[in-house]
Amino acid sequence: MAGTLAALCGNAAIGIFVCEELDSSNAEALRRLRAGAGTPFVVFAKRQTAGRGRGDHRWESPAGNIYASFAFRPNIAPQGLCNFTTWLGVCVCRMLNETFGVPATVKWPNDIWVDGKKLSGTLTEVETDPQRVRAVVYGIGLNVAGTPENLSSPAVALADCVPAGTPLSSNAVAARLIETVLDGAERFFAGGIEEDLALLWEKYDGLRNREISAVHGNEAIAGTARGIDGNGNLKIECDGRICIFSAGDVSLLRPCEK
Repeated sequence: MAGTLAALCGNAAIGIFVCEELDSSNAEALRRLRAGAGTPFVVFAKRQTAGRGRGDHRWESPAGNIYASFAFRPNIAPQGLCNFTTWLGVCVCRMLNETFGVPATVKWPNDIWVDGKKLSGTLTEVETDPQRVRAVVYGIGLNVAGTPENLSSPAVALADCVPAGTPLSSNAVAARLIETVLDGAERFFAGGIEEDLALLWEKYDGLRNREISAVHGNEAIAGTARGIDGNGNLKIECDGRICIFSAGDVSLLRPCEK
């Protein structure tokens, strides 16, 4: 599979590792980084036994989908990463829209939706010194062939979203994902993506002007989503003022909950 992906994406600048089964592709990427592996590289797992999302969320990992973790060693200060996940999220959404005709949007902070159903989730993990970032791992799980069972919220697979007659294979999707993430990360680490991020967020923001509830620990805010600020924080209009929400879980409010 690694050779096939390298040929499909045509990019020799990234190492590609494919594993039949892992606890977590992010965990494997971090192990390889600590062992001194050269970057950038990507780890694919055909199956995960302990896939994870943000916080203590598990990422169920049935066969036939994509579980990938991209590893980088950027020469930037820790504060320079504040919009990294947001930027790559809109880059992946643009790729899904333009390449596969799938109307994907970003559900802040790190999910990708189609019509309110979860298509993909991402998890960024960082190792830093006080003055610089030592390593970044960007993990993404993408439902290609099917969705996990027993989920608490609706999910959807790419196979169910592409227009009729659109060719679809896991290798082709993975190759486009490699190209998208590698190009997006290179642009981000070089700096100057702020204007493009604002334009892409305007286009692919799945929460904009919708009634939402945002919860983080003991903090809860209900209001109308109004995009993000320059640091990637969610802006919520409540009681006529804009509140800034920096982390947590967001859900849409049903009409009776407003």
